[in-house]
Amino acid sequence: MNQILRINDLCKSFVLHTQGGTKIDVFSDLNLELSGGEAIAITGPSGMGKSSLLKIIYGSYKSDSGEVLVKHQDEWCNIPDCSPREMIALREAEIGYVSQFLRVIPRVSTLDIVAEPILHLGKLDAEKRAGELLERLNIPQNLWQLSPTTFSGGEQQRVNIARGFAKIRPLLLLDEPTASLDAINRAVVLDMINEARLEGSAILGVYHNIEDREKVSSGECNLANFREAA
Repeated sequence: MNQILRINDLCKSFVLHTQGGTKIDVFSDLNLELSGGEAIAITGPSGMGKSSLLKIIYGSYKSDSGEVLVKHQDEWCNIPDCSPREMIALREAEIGYVSQFLRVIPRVSTLDIVAEPILHLGKLDAEKRAGELLERLNIPQNLWQLSPTTFSGGEQQRVNIARGFAKIRPLLLLDEPTASLDAINRAVVLDMINEARLEGSAILGVYHNIEDREKVSSGECNLANFREAA
């Protein structure tokens, strides 16, 4: 299989400057490999650093040490060493990310938010793809021209998912994508995750629901194993 992600000896801690410089060790010497078509669940108790690991891979957090290597144009790029320009290129081409929360400019419509990652296809094609995703995720068409800042939490998360899946990238990071969804929409999202995996994406996810995790993951990385070594 085509390997897409390699994590070597990754360490992360936080320093609480408002608490006298207290250091919180998150994980230490974490190693992980992920190939196209594989789906790994990040597990461990709350506060173990699951979301932090995804943010490190996405380049939003800095690690203390170690490597996070992502394949880009047949070369390995180490995320901690990437410049902002390089990180933007990696995100556009290689790394999709569905976070726990939707953060958008208030006056931008839902349709434009979902279509934005694929505007290179042309505005009409991008809007068509965005509309198909919104329809599949049960967002009523009369809401598409509104800002999702007015939506419920579950509706906002479905918009977030639609945007994340607008362009299927080789590496897909999912942070509790089904946590605020009802059973019907949760099933839709799980189907979308499995379809992306079958199309060759490597998927690394955090799942609130154990049953959801088992439906879309072939293995797990338990961060508790790496907290003990810290």
